[in-house]
Amino acid sequence: MVTQFLEIGDNSRIAYMQSFANASPDSKPTILYLGGLSSSMNGTKASLISAWAEENDYPMVRFDYRGHGESSGVFTDFGIDHWAQDAVHIVDKLIKGKILILGSSLGGWIGALLAKKRAERILGFIGIAAAPDFTEISFRPKLTQDQYDQIQAGEIVELPSGYPEPYQIGRALMEGGENSQVLKSQLDMPFPVRLLHGMADGSVPTSQALQFAEAITCDDLELRLVKNADHGFSRDEDMQTIYELMMKFLEK
Repeated sequence: MVTQFLEIGDNSRIAYMQSFANASPDSKPTILYLGGLSSSMNGTKASLISAWAEENDYPMVRFDYRGHGESSGVFTDFGIDHWAQDAVHIVDKLIKGKILILGSSLGGWIGALLAKKRAERILGFIGIAAAPDFTEISFRPKLTQDQYDQIQAGEIVELPSGYPEPYQIGRALMEGGENSQVLKSQLDMPFPVRLLHGMADGSVPTSQALQFAEAITCDDLELRLVKNADHGFSRDEDMQTIYELMMKFLEK
């Protein structure tokens, strides 16, 4: 699949991949994959879900947030608010008809923010190890006062990520997160919501998944805790769970 670019002004562009397979985007919902922090649209889950979508003739869009992957910009210049706006650009300019959101980790937070702006476009929402408000819940408590002062002064602080490369934490990320919180008030999501969370998730605790579920106002919401699944949620059995949920949404 060929990478394309969406120009969004100020010399910024969003890298994306879009597949219609044999489906008509006007008659079938489009799967919109929203990835995690520091991930790319070529990550394991994104690629597997894209292959599934092509095999089952469903349109799909996956993209890199600014500062990620092949999109323009430097990671530390951006925050949650910028990446949520990237998702809005993708929806408004590339996708026709209804959308099934798959939000992984950070993508769950971006999907919740997208629901505030484009709820009428959303067929359903699948959160995979969703991490809403993680800058306030997970990052801020780990920062010393000196580190926080450094960030406020425009410097970059590193935090362990559980991956080979640490997280680069800057002011844009922390201020954007503070201004984009979704768990402190009612979150209206007027469509079916399914939240999947691994009980062996070492990055986002199950308590955060419960908090997310409790914040959402929705007539049809299910939270599924999966024993032994980790934050990646990409074992064969985890992917099968995702595929089955997607098909239930898309066949309606």
